[in-house]
Amino acid sequence: MGLDSVELICEVESYFQVAIPDPLAETIATVGELAVAVTHLRGLPPAAHRTAAHTRLLEQVLRCLSADAPAATAATPLAELGLLQSGQPVRRQLADCLMLKLPLVPSPPVFSVPGWLRSLFGPRYPAPPLPSWARATLADFTDWLLAAHYRTLLPVPASLYEVQQAVIGLTADQCGLNVSEIQLTDRFTSDLGID
Repeated sequence: MGLDSVELICEVESYFQVAIPDPLAETIATVGELAVAVTHLRGLPPAAHRTAAHTRLLEQVLRCLSADAPAATAATPLAELGLLQSGQPVRRQLADCLMLKLPLVPSPPVFSVPGWLRSLFGPRYPAPPLPSWARATLADFTDWLLAAHYRTLLPVPASLYEVQQAVIGLTADQCGLNVSEIQLTDRFTSDLGID
């Protein structure tokens, strides 16, 4: 384990008030595995479904968006709401209403095929798939809010889902990425650059 990994484990142990034994820590490769280990060590329910904390925050988000997007639901794509682009008035209004800093989202991808690829493979050259955050919904955005503000919104995580969001937030703090870019399946070393 490198210094970054040790620092992350120490942060997780401190936040969750657990001791992760070295042999166990050495087997943890992904964000999700770390969350499962903490959940087990804390004796919390292994329920990965969204909890009341998510429901309450989503209801608050929907109330805040009701003037600009009265038909918005948990399944509404963020792109339709203008929440993917920083600087959008709806983002500022939502942040003010929630009194939370909104998680940053990477710039939406621009899928234009370079000329040489088009000439080589023809005009039907397939565009690469959209990253998961580009297909995100308001429910996903609520997950990101919980992860970004885990210290205030999840002060005492009570299930696997809440531990997952807190571990994503802790990982984002440690590696400097946005919570929207961190998946439970991400490997600390190869995907997140934590050695």
